[in-house]
Amino acid sequence: MPAPSGSVLATKQRLIKVATELFQQQGFYATGLNTLLQQANCPKGSLYHHFPGGKTDLAIACLEQLSQQLLHFIDQLALTQGTAGLITALFQQTELWLKQQGWLGGSLLSTLNHETTAADTDIRQALKKTYGLIDTKLQHVFIAEGMAKNTAKDFSLQLMINYEGALNLASATQNKAPLQHAKSTLLQAYKQL
Repeated sequence: MPAPSGSVLATKQRLIKVATELFQQQGFYATGLNTLLQQANCPKGSLYHHFPGGKTDLAIACLEQLSQQLLHFIDQLALTQGTAGLITALFQQTELWLKQQGWLGGSLLSTLNHETTAADTDIRQALKKTYGLIDTKLQHVFIAEGMAKNTAKDFSLQLMINYEGALNLASATQNKAPLQHAKSTLLQAYKQL
């Protein structure tokens, strides 16, 4: 089977990028296909060519790409800066991103979690998988730094809860204070481990 051409990959990546931004800014169900296709500058057929299940498959692809980007980010920072550097960079990068988005962005994971129902089984499974991958990666980083397995598990959960909550609150209030508070709280907790 021949490799996809650059323009085909570019179209698929453009759809994922635009969909992620729209889902984060206005929600999954509020994002209409016409708006998405117009902003991605793609014909309708390209959506179904790349994502036969339509918006559901596209949302899953968004989660998969976001997950891979975040896992790479965690790996790079863990190698160069350790856990304290990872925490600091995660919250600083999120603050910068929110400012660039005009405070309209939010957590793709939280958005999809809150908007989907029990009938959205494929998206719900992708959410569970994504959270699990992030949790596992964080635990491995913490264990590699010398944390006991149970401590790493607890600290990973604490980081994910604080991050998601701070991101949502910062976006809603258009204020960086929740991110800064969560970062300080996590760094203090990390020092005490």
